[in-house]
Amino acid sequence: MEVSYSALNISASLLSEASTMNLSVTNLALQKYLYFIQLWNMKANKKPAFADDIEAWRHGPVIRDVYNKFRKYISSPIDPQDKALQENRVVLDNDTYQVVQYVLQKYSELSDWDMVWMARATQPWEDAYISGETAIIPKDSLLEFSRTFD
Repeated sequence: MEVSYSALNISASLLSEASTMNLSVTNLALQKYLYFIQLWNMKANKKPAFADDIEAWRHGPVIRDVYNKFRKYISSPIDPQDKALQENRVVLDNDTYQVVQYVLQKYSELSDWDMVWMARATQPWEDAYISGETAIIPKDSLLEFSRTFD
């Protein structure tokens, strides 16, 4: 499964697109958007949108590197002009870009916590989560689940 983007590349695209839609995105929501982008990209394009591992944390799926870059915002919206986003901007291929747009439109009406509950209700997170431990959600389990995801 060849992947040419990082989760930070996808984050930069997502936050840029969200800004044009007048949507603010917190770190908590960003983590869930990334998880859903990964699932939808696997369903639509048969490959991951980004190479980073997704971990099963208490409040749902998290990409550690992205979390660490934006944790300074705590529960406030991430600044779309943040230096980490500027440094990771790339032009996404059309298929991946379409998935980013789709996920933003599909989930943008949900609260951060609704997204947490939705993500935690998915089989890959449930199978990987171990309270008090760090566990990676295997890409194979994401790919398998994506086939039935809707």
